Amino acid sequence: MATRLALPTLVLVLVSAASFGTQQERALGPSRVRIYFSVLDKQEKPVPGLSADKFELRLNGKRTDLEGFRPGLAHTDRSIPLVLWILIDWNPNVSAEMMRRQGDAAAKAFTLFNPDSAIGVKLVSDRSETLQPLAHDPAGLHRAFAEFSRRRGMLRVGAGEDSVEVGAGGILGAAEYAIDELVNFSLADPALKGREVHRAIMILSDGNVNPNYGKKPLYEKAGVENVFLYPVFVPRSGPYGLWV
Repeated sequence: MATRLALPTLVLVLVSAASFGTQQERALGPSRVRIYFSVLDKQEKPVPGLSADKFELRLNGKRTDLEGFRPGLAHTDRSIPLVLWILIDWNPNVSAEMMRRQGDAAAKAFTLFNPDSAIGVKLVSDRSETLQPLAHDPAGLHRAFAEFSRRRGMLRVGAGEDSVEVGAGGILGAAEYAIDELVNFSLADPALKGREVHRAIMILSDGNVNPNYGKKPLYEKAGVENVFLYPVFVPRSGPYGLWV
């Protein structure tokens, strides 16, 4: 019996899809979308090894063909590059010492991904300031976390060439700008052109989000551009780090 993917499940997957089509696939337009999903049994344990004939996809009640069905890659796979922005909340409640301690671990993150991967860091208040541009630069990534406290103190003083106004949208507004930058980078970088690329935004915050800021456009934009949004709650105090 086929496993049905209901429309609500499909929408959820499109919004939170953690990987991304090639430049050629994007040119096909919105009629073709890459979908990522997993199957759990009644005990909520993963069920691997299922083939395409075990699934049935319906849109508006109409059966739709699954094209290019393939099993997921193991977590140890390094074949697909990652392009990632890390957005750090300016909020004084975010511990500067805790951020500093993440420098070594953050720099070592490159060992987990394809050699053509790029990671950048932004510091966000009512402006989004680039601490480390998108690049494969472990030392630069370490430096961005080490200088978090100093750069946070400078952020409200004056705008620089590497900052953009995001206003009341704060970190969510910064995420919308970051989506465009991820797309442009993955299409322009010589090492990534024409390749399948994972794109993601990690948001480090203690929950300092404007409740009046409309999140729907951000989610829709992330879905259309195939950018995974990965929020990480940062505790206001305590000895725990962010990276495992």
